[in-house]
Amino acid sequence: MNEWQSAVTGVVLVTQAEGLCTQVGAEHRRGHTAVQFASLFAPGLAGVEVIQGARQLPVTSLETLRIHCWDGHNSRLVARLDLPIRGMELHPEGLLVAQTGGWSLVDWDGKEHPRQDLLGSRLLALATHPSGALWACAKTAGGCLIGELSAEGELRHGWAVPEQVSAFSWDVSGRSVYALASGSGNILMLNTGSTNVRRLSSLPRRGGRLGGLAVDHAGGVWTTQLDGWSLAHFDAHGNLDRMVGLPVPTPTDLCIGGVDGKTLYITSARHSLQLEALASAPNAGCLLQMQL
Repeated sequence: MNEWQSAVTGVVLVTQAEGLCTQVGAEHRRGHTAVQFASLFAPGLAGVEVIQGARQLPVTSLETLRIHCWDGHNSRLVARLDLPIRGMELHPEGLLVAQTGGWSLVDWDGKEHPRQDLLGSRLLALATHPSGALWACAKTAGGCLIGELSAEGELRHGWAVPEQVSAFSWDVSGRSVYALASGSGNILMLNTGSTNVRRLSSLPRRGGRLGGLAVDHAGGVWTTQLDGWSLAHFDAHGNLDRMVGLPVPTPTDLCIGGVDGKTLYITSARHSLQLEALASAPNAGCLLQMQL
């Protein structure tokens, strides 16, 4: 475990509902790397604040969703929201947040600007193309549809996927999409210019349910294993070439960032763990980082 350390130098809030993962995004912004956290929250479930990586304190108001920005040195509260979040992506003017009941743009000063509600309850995930275009994944009768999201809420130039996707990400070239179907444990690969959906790899659920997804510069795929105490890495050909043990049982999501783009950030859950499990995992609920 000695390759892991807490990435928190300020205060990062993590609140989670059963079965829902913290959403993470990272991007170079204003001369540093900003990591945004937005949690899917259900009233009545406890949230935690992580201070200096190891201490968990109860959240004062359980009815409030907080979005924090951690710049690599300090964490600051960006916004408080009242509705559950379905997805979020960085935007040139702040953070685009898709909530139940409406979308909004949260600017860097924490002010909310209402936006048109797109896709409604069909929305499964959001991702940004390297060109800056916003892409989305929406439920269909037979699975889901991944495509570029128009201002009218239409998905274009994409793929019909025969199962539901919980997360997806573009590679750095903008030519391939990697998608995570957590229900089956499949990692899918979709290439521009083709309508084919290829199963790149899969992991059996006995090792934990797959959570977040991030694509590195070599075309490798990282994913978390909820209740599995670990991360898995697949090379560009779909071969499982690395398993990394974690000091937390429920890593929920991850992203690649840092000033050199070689830091992997991982969020984790705490609320669902029994007291016995917490005794052996005091860092549950912490933000972690690992150098790639």
